Amino acid sequence: MLGTNLQSFAIPLLGVSYTSLNTLQAGYLGTNGFNFNSGQTVGLLTTPLGALPIVYSLGSVNAGTTGFGFTLPSLFTIGLLPHFQVGTAPTQQSPDGIIPADVLNLGLDVPTQTDSITHLLGLPDVGKTLSDSVLTPVFNATAAPLGAQLTNYLNNNVGSWADGFANFVKQLTAAIANASYNLPGANQPVATNASPLAVNAAPQTGLPTLPLAKTLSLPAAPSLNTNTSTTTTNSTADETKSTASDTSKVTDNTKKVSTSANAARDRVNTSVTQATKQINDTAKKATKQIGDTAKQASDNLNNIAKKGQDAVKKTVAGATQGAKDTADKAGASSK
Repeated sequence: MLGTNLQSFAIPLLGVSYTSLNTLQAGYLGTNGFNFNSGQTVGLLTTPLGALPIVYSLGSVNAGTTGFGFTLPSLFTIGLLPHFQVGTAPTQQSPDGIIPADVLNLGLDVPTQTDSITHLLGLPDVGKTLSDSVLTPVFNATAAPLGAQLTNYLNNNVGSWADGFANFVKQLTAAIANASYNLPGANQPVATNASPLAVNAAPQTGLPTLPLAKTLSLPAAPSLNTNTSTTTTNSTADETKSTASDTSKVTDNTKKVSTSANAARDRVNTSVTQATKQINDTAKKATKQIGDTAKQASDNLNNIAKKGQDAVKKTVAGATQGAKDTADKAGASSK
């Protein structure tokens, strides 16, 4: 697993912002162990006083049936101690589909530091000497054979364990669904857009039921029938107009909601595009400033080293000339 991560945050009121770009981060987890490489992080801290480039790494760590090791965090690719490893770091052993294992392991072996402070001071690498002479041979003779058997056992059983766990989750989900099926109201559809008349017509719990009124038979009146028909026709027409008006209002509201949603989507897309461009520009500036700073630091170190060499040469030449003059004077005095 190889990836790149870009992060940025700012405090506008204080004029402080920080942008970091992490590259070559890689990780592996398998039946033979785990291996994690934090990669390199290039950061730029911007303050009212100026910009400060930072290059750091959190190091790496690995442990498994073939060995274990670690690399401490580093700053500007310089760590405190050299990388320490006993045996070999666990890596992917089989291809993942059409991708071979060598390609999947590319990011795991990338060093997170180029040098260490102890090496710059001229101190020996005690950890490597101890690992090569004692720890690695002992690990290969004792723990490695047991680790190989453990890896083979996991390779032969992890697949069946995963299938069994999947079946257990499936059965548990079905049991929960069956148990909830018998709960009160679980199978009744939820009423939506219920008519107020239907709600009001429902009997109220706790109230006595009134007896129904008797229906009286009255003789029909022609004039009343005519007026009733006319009133019913007018009422139907009014209901039709009201329905058409409500439909028109719903359509207008739907159009307004759709227009507002499209406008909001456009604003979000524009904001994301601008933010992405700003982050990319900041990362480019940070990379350039870091490169310039590293080059300047390298030039300063080279100049200091050159001046030191010249001073040593002058001192040696002066001492040699002084010794020669002293010898000449001594020879002249003896004569």
